[in-house]
Amino acid sequence: MIEDRANKQGAVSQAGRPGSGGIDWAEVGTLAVILVAVWWLWPTWVVTPLKILVVFFHELSHAAAALLTGGSVVDIELSPQQGGLARTAGGSRFLILSAGYLGSLVWGGVILLAAARSRADRWVSLGLAGVLLVATLLWVRPLLGFGFGFSLAAALALGACGLWLSHRVNDFLLK
Repeated sequence: MIEDRANKQGAVSQAGRPGSGGIDWAEVGTLAVILVAVWWLWPTWVVTPLKILVVFFHELSHAAAALLTGGSVVDIELSPQQGGLARTAGGSRFLILSAGYLGSLVWGGVILLAAARSRADRWVSLGLAGVLLVATLLWVRPLLGFGFGFSLAAALALGACGLWLSHRVNDFLLK
């Protein structure tokens, strides 16, 4: 009986800590602040790089679907007007076309969960930088166009964040 009481008290004192199954109110507050800030800044130039990065992940999802269904990627283009195009050959047309929005959602969810549920935020930033860099070098064209420059700069910036900024800053940026 004493053991059970001690275990219950221990479980109660653990609630609210990450990974304990309780609600981490600091995490909820951080996400709420980010949501409000992005919502408020959405029509401004401040979040334009984030919007273009989302377009990149949208196009990268089309490319990944092409590769996963036996096709190939011809190239990816990005524009400063927040548009993009992934040219593919072969593969399942249905899955490739469906992958854009679904893939962006999956990318965002995985990045958010990785940031919220782990302490490996610097590694997540470095991993994303690697994905961006490889995809940019392989497929983003033209080489002297906006998309290549933006994607290369985003990969290098994300890599620099992962290498030199704290876990806490990387956590915030990933969210």
